[in-house]
Amino acid sequence: MADQADIWILERAFWLDSPEFCRSHMAQDAQIEFLPPVGRIAAEELQARLAAEPRLALVEFDEAESSDDGCEAVLSYRAAGWGSELRPVVARCTSRYRRESGAWRMVGHHRVPQ
Repeated sequence: MADQADIWILERAFWLDSPEFCRSHMAQDAQIEFLPPVGRIAAEELQARLAAEPRLALVEFDEAESSDDGCEAVLSYRAAGWGSELRPVVARCTSRYRRESGAWRMVGHHRVPQ
């Protein structure tokens, strides 16, 4: 079993940290799923999108659940994030991680705005 706290720290950092952090902690075959018109995007496209958008300053998770077997982990939660906009970003999310060379890498993320 993996240390659940480590995976949740990574998940929070994907919301708040730099595009470089995201690139270095994603699997090369990662797939990210947003609602249309964005849809499914690969890791490389996500990097370009992140570089062009302002990052959030604060994010809170609730209704959080997780499971892992030491090799793969799944997180499910509701996120509320705030940046320079007055309206928060609120979404239901699921993220998948895989252990690669001893480190957790995100392999999938699905986000549905609420």
